Amino acid sequence: MSQRIDIELTSAGEGQWTWRAAGARQPKGLLDVSLLYPGVRVGDVVRAEMERLIDGVTILSVTAPKSLKARPETLAIIAKVEPDYPTVNVQYAEKAGRGRNDRDGGGRGGPRPDRGPRDGARPPRDGADRGPRPERGPRPERPERARVERAPRPERSVRPTIDRGPKRFAPRRIHRDALINDLPVEERPVAEQLLRGGIPAVRQAIIDQNAGLKASGGIEIPAAPLLAMADRLLARVKQAEWLDKAQAALDTPDLSLRDLRQVVTQADGVARDDSSRDMAAKLREELAKRVENQRGVWAADIVKSIEEGKLVRGVRAAGNIPDPAAKLDPEVTARLVAATNAELSSDTPAERWLALVEAAADSPFRRDVVPTGLPTKTNEAFLAAAAQASNRIPALLKLLGISIPPPPRSKTAGRPVPPPPPVRFVAPAAPVVEVPPVVEVAPVVEVPVVEAPAMVAEAAAPVVEPAE
Repeated sequence: MSQRIDIELTSAGEGQWTWRAAGARQPKGLLDVSLLYPGVRVGDVVRAEMERLIDGVTILSVTAPKSLKARPETLAIIAKVEPDYPTVNVQYAEKAGRGRNDRDGGGRGGPRPDRGPRDGARPPRDGADRGPRPERGPRPERPERARVERAPRPERSVRPTIDRGPKRFAPRRIHRDALINDLPVEERPVAEQLLRGGIPAVRQAIIDQNAGLKASGGIEIPAAPLLAMADRLLARVKQAEWLDKAQAALDTPDLSLRDLRQVVTQADGVARDDSSRDMAAKLREELAKRVENQRGVWAADIVKSIEEGKLVRGVRAAGNIPDPAAKLDPEVTARLVAATNAELSSDTPAERWLALVEAAADSPFRRDVVPTGLPTKTNEAFLAAAAQASNRIPALLKLLGISIPPPPRSKTAGRPVPPPPPVRFVAPAAPVVEVPPVVEVAPVVEVPVVEAPAMVAEAAAPVVEPAE
């Protein structure tokens, strides 16, 4: 989809000009000379129509500045000289009056002419013809009506506020827009596709663009460089997206626990610098605080239901665990089990007995529930519902007289068992004794002793210097 921006022409080349966004520092792209207007100069700021593609920005058209636009050809209008005619003056009649009943000159059309009597109209009445009007007597007094004293209107109560639940999780695009603006122009379309759907969205955008280029006879874009660019930008895009979610979670105190837990879970692979780690730590503290508060409210609600005698409500609340790691206090669990077993007796009405059994079937202590008896008045629908609940409460099977089916037969139960292999006696092997190798000793040769000559003896004797 094309859009219009203001660009500045920075330099001219052979068949192409460089341009940059108005007010930017560095040139961002090239455009063809055929798109420019006559008399173009370096530094002109013009209005251009551009289109963002995967491989960059393409300029489609350029509009010349207003000062350089050639004036359109105009046609001269020559006034036609008309002959002199006498001047005609129009004078409107003055309105005499505005009243309808004004006989002299009132009404919209002035005085009404005398039309004469209409055919069949009765003559005007005269007082002389009717005679004098008889005098009326005094008007009888009306009895006074009894006044009914109304009660004062009660004051309007304050309209209760409607609890609409947790607010909708709608993170802003502060960090994502900042990332898009910091990226080069050729990388922005890839980052936008990553924000929409990750690497699959980039692949699909490349396929669609190549299909359009192939249909128009253009050259297809290689997908490998763009996918490598997307791989390199994926970590930054995920971090910017998570920062927007984390900031929205911190600014929304009544955010749903599900959305908060999702943001905290995503922080493990995204928080890489000190600011994001601090934000993740705050979110973890908030999540732990809210989970602990929810567990406390859940346990307090169960205890309150037991104290008020609302056993069915308490058993149902015990089955609605706020989170998988939440556990009920063993003392509270023992109280619930004892009260449930005592209530599931023959004295309890059938409707309450069945409601309590269905609530206990979804509770974490369902295997500890042991009903003491069935209600006195039962029907087929009651027994069918109780039998369905007995699948989760084992002690109810014996009470209803349902036999426990044997475990399923294994596939190898009917096959004959092969005999064990025969035992063969193997004599133990003789111990191996290692014999040391034979070492040959050379014979001793006796050498005769030969006396040394005198010269050798003198040379071997020590030299003693004479004393002075």
